[in-house]
Amino acid sequence: TPYALIKDIEANINVILHAEVMVGKTAIFPLTNDRTTAISPSDLLKLLEATGHYPMVIDLSQATDVLN
Repeated sequence: TPYALIKDIEANINVILHAEVMVGKTAIFPLTNDRTTAISPSDLLKLLEATGHYPMVIDLSQATDVLN
């Protein structure tokens, strides 16, 4: 869950997002899996940047096609 990045204070984790996540609201777990929350792409970027993480957005659809 992207919310867990608040615990990565030194920003050691590199974040890569599938471009499809940046299209509309995404459902994610808020640090526990007994609830689900939705977040917009702009709010997701704000959250990540507030924790010192600047994600790389990649279109992974072609990679998915190779696996099928």
